[in-house]
Amino acid sequence: MKRRKALVWMATAMGTSLVATDLLLLSCTPAKEQIPSLFEPYRSLLNRIGHAILPAAKQHPGFLAIGETDVLINILSNCLNSEVQKQILQGLEDLQVKTNSPSDNQLDSIKDEDFLNVLKPIDQKCYGDLPEEEKEDVQYFRFLKDAILLVYFTNEKIMTETFTYVKVPGKYKGDMEVIEDEYETRFGFG
Repeated sequence: MKRRKALVWMATAMGTSLVATDLLLLSCTPAKEQIPSLFEPYRSLLNRIGHAILPAAKQHPGFLAIGETDVLINILSNCLNSEVQKQILQGLEDLQVKTNSPSDNQLDSIKDEDFLNVLKPIDQKCYGDLPEEEKEDVQYFRFLKDAILLVYFTNEKIMTETFTYVKVPGKYKGDMEVIEDEYETRFGFG
């Protein structure tokens, strides 16, 4: 019995000494330098696109209200391969040219209607019935829209405060009637 206790105490002492030294070494290392994202200069353009896709409505706040542009930039920078990032960067530069705003600061002077008039043809071309070869120049918009929707619908505030989960009682019925007024209140679309 005494040998077993001695082994337990020895293992505990060795384990804590290893963990303690590891913690001390980690706490003494300098912080890593943050590399600025390629998409950081396009922050307000990304906000404008997000606002155009998800404006504030009666039932839900818009993209600007959640303030998750950092998350969007992080997704675009870290979760997409370099080819897609290059496509998106080229598309953002083209959008700045189309909106006549060479810098990101001048986007605020453009009216929402004018900005929507720039985005509508891109959206229609991207999601229209055209062959894939003709959509290649606007493929970036599909990636941007998907990322914006992902950021919005995974936001904790949106999922907990805006949308309400209503459990359907009883057994599963695939052809259940949905009343329009209830649909708006349950799912937050108006």
